[in-house]
Amino acid sequence: FTIALAGTFNSSLILSSTGTAADALQITTSAGGINITSTGAAAGEDIDISTDASINLTSTENAAQAIYLRANGGTSETIQLHADQGTSVTEGAASIEILSDAGGVELRSTANLANAIALTSDGGVTGTILIYNDQGTAVNSIDVLSDVGGINIQSSLGTADAININASNAAGG
Repeated sequence: FTIALAGTFNSSLILSSTGTAADALQITTSAGGINITSTGAAAGEDIDISTDASINLTSTENAAQAIYLRANGGTSETIQLHADQGTSVTEGAASIEILSDAGGVELRSTANLANAIALTSDGGVTGTILIYNDQGTAVNSIDVLSDVGGINIQSSLGTADAININASNAAGG
């Protein structure tokens, strides 16, 4: 069964609903998959999903890459996660959060660049970067490790405490 707009005309095919139920428009398959493809390459010929509510993307497949986001269009491609107005900055809550309930979180780059992975804060004069562990109690609850190269700690701040290492517990060394 095909619903199609055949031919190359300046026109659109629109599925629309004015229903008020939570599922006012459904696309469902009980077997097989769903493919959404756009082959337009001109400006604006994108796939746009927008809503005044949440967007929930869920996979129940028990497999590696159960959800996979990929850009493969050329050397200028990027993937950006962006929150325009989120202001939460406390530990455990942020305007963008990457969370793993059972496994770890890994940032990996195979690029041979001087700054292959960079954590950058452009938050003004009080913007900071915090590496925080509030659960681990082992002597190595935070490790900085380089298997084959050196480790460089550098500060351009012009004060006596430009680099500060502090064991805040009186029994610490």
